[in-house]
Order: sequence, then C-alpha cells, then structure tokens
Amino acid sequence: MRFWAVVIVVFGVAVAFARGFQVRIEPRQQPDRDATILVRDVVDGEYEVSLWRVDSLDWLIQKARNARLFESKKELLDEAAAAVVAANAKKRPSALSEKTDKELKKIKPHLTYLWTKLFREKPLRTDGMWKERLLRIGRLKSGIYLVRVRRAAFEVWAYVTVTSEDFVARLVGDDLLVWVVRRRDGAPVANAEVTLFDAGGKVLKRATTPANGLLVFKNKKAGRKVIVVRHRGEALFAPVWQGATSLPAKIYIYTDRPLYRPGERVYFKGVVRVLTPDGPRYPGQMRVKWFVRDAKYRRVAQGNLRVSRFGTFSGEIRLPEKPALGVWRLYVSSEFPSASSTIAFEVRAYRKPDFKVTLKTDKAGYVQGEKVKVTVEARYLFGPPVSDGVLILRVHKRPWFFDPFARQRLGFRLRRLEAMPQDVLLFERRIGLSNGYAEVAIPTARSPYDAFYVIEAQVTDRTSGIAVFASQMVRVTRAAFGIGVKTDRNIYMVGEESRITVRVSAFGTPVSDIPIRLAVYDTRNVRIARKTLRSDNLGEALCTVRFAQPGYYRI
Repeated sequence: MRFWAVVIVVFGVAVAFARGFQVRIEPRQQPDRDATILVRDVVDGEYEVSLWRVDSLDWLIQKARNARLFESKKELLDEAAAAVVAANAKKRPSALSEKTDKELKKIKPHLTYLWTKLFREKPLRTDGMWKERLLRIGRLKSGIYLVRVRRAAFEVWAYVTVTSEDFVARLVGDDLLVWVVRRRDGAPVANAEVTLFDAGGKVLKRATTPANGLLVFKNKKAGRKVIVVRHRGEALFAPVWQGATSLPAKIYIYTDRPLYRPGERVYFKGVVRVLTPDGPRYPGQMRVKWFVRDAKYRRVAQGNLRVSRFGTFSGEIRLPEKPALGVWRLYVSSEFPSASSTIAFEVRAYRKPDFKVTLKTDKAGYVQGEKVKVTVEARYLFGPPVSDGVLILRVHKRPWFFDPFARQRLGFRLRRLEAMPQDVLLFERRIGLSNGYAEVAIPTARSPYDAFYVIEAQVTDRTSGIAVFASQMVRVTRAAFGIGVKTDRNIYMVGEESRITVRVSAFGTPVSDIPIRLAVYDTRNVRIARKTLRSDNLGEALCTVRFAQPGYYRI
C-alpha cells in the first residue's frame, strides 16, 4: 500500500545567496521527475546553468564535500574546466579557469561535463522586489551531479543527488541514527550499505541496514562527518555535524538559613540534574563555579566545587565581622551542561525593628515600554511615619516565559531559559523619604524576552541605624497577551485534513474576540492556504487545511 507523508514543521527554508540573487536547489531529487532550480532575483536576466556528473564519490568526500568550495579553490575550478576540455564540448561554461586547454589536458578530472544551457524564464510570482523563476533542467539519471548557476559575475554551486532512495540522520545523545527509506512511498530500505567518514575522508564505520532500514552508530565523537549510502548502484551522501551532547540542565541550591548575623558562616548545598526526555538524570563528572555579591552588589567571595557522582555539591561562606547589611546573593553556574541558579539570603545585625516598610505597585503586570509606578511607605509600629529615613530602591530582572504548549515543548522552553541571564540588576537609587513616603516611576526596556522585575526597598532609620526590607515582583512582557499554534498531528496522508488550533492567552487567562491571520506555506514559500479567524470565549480559534501534495509545510 502506497502512502505519501506530509510533515508539519515551523522553520525557515535554506537558500544559497550569491550577492545579486538567491538560488534554491533541492539537494536530493527523484530520477522519474524533472530536476528544478528556483531562482529569486531583483532584476530580469539570463541564467547560465552548467552540469557535471561526479564520477568519484571518494574524491568528493576528501576534496570537495561542500560545493561552495568551487567558489574559492582554484584547483577545483581547474578540475571542472578539465572535464569540459575532456568532453570536447562546443558550448562551454563562462569564466571557469584561467589555464589554457593544453594545461587543463594534463589534469585527470573526477567529473564528467554534460552541458551548459541558457535560461530566460518568465517570473512565476513576484514578492515585493523579488521575482521567482523556475528553471527546469530535465530528468537526470541516478547519480551525483554538480550544478553551477551564473548571472553576470554572480554564481552559485551546489550538489544534486538523483536517487530513488533517501535517508534521515538524527543525533540521539552521543549516538548517530541513520534511517534509509524509499522516496516513492517512504518504505524502509534493507541491505543498503551505510558508511560514516570523518572530515578527512577516513572511514569511521561501515554497516548494512536491516529490514527496518535503521542503523545506530554508537558513541561517536563530536565533529564534522559525512554519511554515504549505497544501494543497487545508487549512492547518496550528506555532511553532518555531530556536536557534543548538551541537554538542558537545572541547578537547585539551598542555604541552611535565610537570615545570618555578621561573622557567621553560611552553609549551602546544591543538586544538579540533566533534563532528558526520560526524566532527570545524574550529570556525571563536572564542576560548578560560585560567587557571592553583598548588599552593595560587590563580589566578596568566589570558588569552584566538584560535583559528586550523585550530582550534589556543598560549600560554605564566612561572613565578615562588619559586612554590608542587607540582601546578599549566591550565584552558581556550570559550563557543561550549561546551567545557572541564584539564591538570596539576608545579613542583619539582629536588632528588633520598630517600624515596617510597605511596597506597592499600581498593577501586577506591564507591557515593555510602560513605567512601573512604585510607592514605598515606612511607618513606626506605634503609628507615625519614619521622618528621618533613607530609601535604597533596587530592581532585578529575572527571566519569565509564558508558553501555552509548554508540556509539549519542555526542552525548547528550557533552552530559551538558558539563553537569558538569570538575574540582572537594572536599577539602584538612593531616595530620601518625605514624611515616610516615596513614589518612583521605573522605566521598562524593550527586550526579546519576557521577564519578572523584582523590586526591593531597603529603608534605613538614621536614628536607630536599623534597615527594614520589602519587595514585590511584577511581570513585564512584550505584549498584553501571547499566541500559540499547534496541529492535531505532525504527519498526514495526502488528502487528509489538519486541525489547527490557535490559542490566545494573557498570563493563563483566555483572551476572546482577537482577530487572527493564519497562512500555510510550502518549502518554496508558496502560500497554499489563508484563513481569517477570531478567538472564542476560551481564547481558541480552530480551522482545517487539506494537503493535496506531499512535502513539508509551515504555519
């Protein structure tokens, strides 16, 4: 039974830029269809397309694994020109090599020159200043081809593999997974030879696919590699980059008490866990760095600690006899896996305060660019205001994310969390109290991240020297509400409908009657569907889209 798969993803389509124009070439095409090249240009011009067949896959892997090397390496250009001379072709590519035919005949090329053609196609569509043209270069036999597209002084080189098969490569931890399938119907391919090469062309591993077409190369080191698949006279390849595993991690830290006197010791301990799809795991051998900032935001102590095999660590901080009184912070971080955490504790002289501090904001949430209006009031416990008091107001910025589909995208949410600093001091000002009262407007800056602003007020009574603290946390977001989109499945049969759900929510509260524009594009950036929706009382809008062709689509 044949089936076509339609995969829904959200991503950008890769293009090759040649300064004056853009070229999109599918790297793997089928032998029973016309091979095509999509050109996006800002002018009307004539395009020269040249085609070579690669005769030696070993040469390609060792010398020219990336087609863009032909743009800069003269020896590769000379080899392409030598193939043209060897073919005794009447129509030759322009501006290929500076060497004479006599010099080129001494080079033994690993390519076979096929043809050079000129294309002057009408635009398929116009997107602003860009004009798109589709160049049909005809049906090609199975093999690996080198293509050059040239207009004026601009050119793009690319490889095209024509084969009835395809493969998917994925990294799973330190393992490399390769799945070989038939392009026609997606069925797995058995008895295909899969070879893994390093960047220098050395064979790292060779294996044959079982009945399910799936191979796993265990514990391969990080670095650039090339995968080559051979089956029934056909061959295909793809470069891959296997980086070191970097799963999201989390550090949890604790202090033995929240409050300390001068000269005491602060004992702290922490736990490190790597967050995997199967749940938290021990991190293995690693070290963490830590440092402490006092109430005046000065770095007063630092060090590093070894993490045990159970992912735990502990340490201590000795407070000076005359420390800066107020809120201190302990910062702990690790580089691999990347994680960080912060905890605050107070250092006081332990005199019972005779006044209290109240801090209020005019609302709980703000949109970036608005000002946070803060009021601070200090009053003695027996009634009157603290007339001789000094206020130090601090604002810290901490990451905060709203994701309506967080359960489906836990790893993505955590990676975004790592991309933003965990605690940043944005604002610190010394303010005199007027009759125990102060009002301050704090600006909020534009940022690509939503955040919490932690506002801390420290009031010191000059008469007694006692400091009392109050704090409040408000949210500062890029917009008044967030939007999320998901489909009922990720893979569909051709002809099936996809149920698309758009959700509008303001900090967990549904937002109704919001107009929504939704569009679906294929990999050529051609829009295949457009919808105008409006959120209901649950903050949701539903629609369906039917896919008539196989491929990848983005919403």
